[in-house]
Amino acid sequence: FRDSDIDNYRLAAVALQARGYYVVRMGTFVAHDMRMTGPKFIDYAVSARGSDFMDVYLGARCAFTISNGCGFDGIPMIFRRPICFVNEAPFEYLSTWMKDSLAIWKHHYNGGKRMSVEEIVASGAGLFSQSKQYADAGITLKENTAAEIRDAAPEMADRFAGIVTETPPQGF
Repeated sequence: FRDSDIDNYRLAAVALQARGYYVVRMGTFVAHDMRMTGPKFIDYAVSARGSDFMDVYLGARCAFTISNGCGFDGIPMIFRRPICFVNEAPFEYLSTWMKDSLAIWKHHYNGGKRMSVEEIVASGAGLFSQSKQYADAGITLKENTAAEIRDAAPEMADRFAGIVTETPPQGF
């Protein structure tokens, strides 16, 4: 339930590169390369040049990280680097205490209907830590779309640049 399709991050990577950012795709256990090229893109996850030292260095020195909460984000977190969490589940475990960070979580559906935050919390799904729990509750998780992730990336870049615009919650 925590995995997400790397192809849905491509539009965000392109948008950030257009703003002048270098985009470094991190990870250890990945299904495939990101299938992107460009002078400001490095698919470090499939590079033979990876090392524990470089993982820590990149996490400590990055402008910010886009993460689905599956591991690497712990490094930028300890160095107080901002994180844009996408495809987050379970959403009640969000690191809401992190300064200048953002989060969007996977869409929860029950009986074909998208669940509200109140329904997710009331069902207990906001704290589920196993795929079986979602299945037993009849809840299906759908990933954030490529467009949703793309829209979160420039907002995160704006926050990093000191341009903070609050976006009202939608779909609640």
